[in-house]
Amino acid sequence: MLYVTVLTKVWSLFDQAQFEIISSEVSYLNSMNILVDHFMSNLCVTFDRDKESIISRDDFNRLFSNARAVRDASAKLVTRVLNMNITAVFFLIYSYIWISV
Repeated sequence: MLYVTVLTKVWSLFDQAQFEIISSEVSYLNSMNILVDHFMSNLCVTFDRDKESIISRDDFNRLFSNARAVRDASAKLVTRVLNMNITAVFFLIYSYIWISV
């Protein structure tokens, strides 16, 4: 009986961890979507016109050069995580950490 209680507690912790991982990554993805879809696109519009821009093109490239790639990677991670069990989620995140190092 104690064994079942401990196992239930462990799986409950895994479920909480999975929820935290998913909710934080979805929140991050939403923030990246705002950055790319609103801020970056509006700054790009000013580059296309002959008006003076808020920031220079070089500064824009320094600040946002990989924002779309980061957003796309986050979207891919969210999609994969939502379709996995918790053990696979931890292995996936572990692999993402080691690939990026």
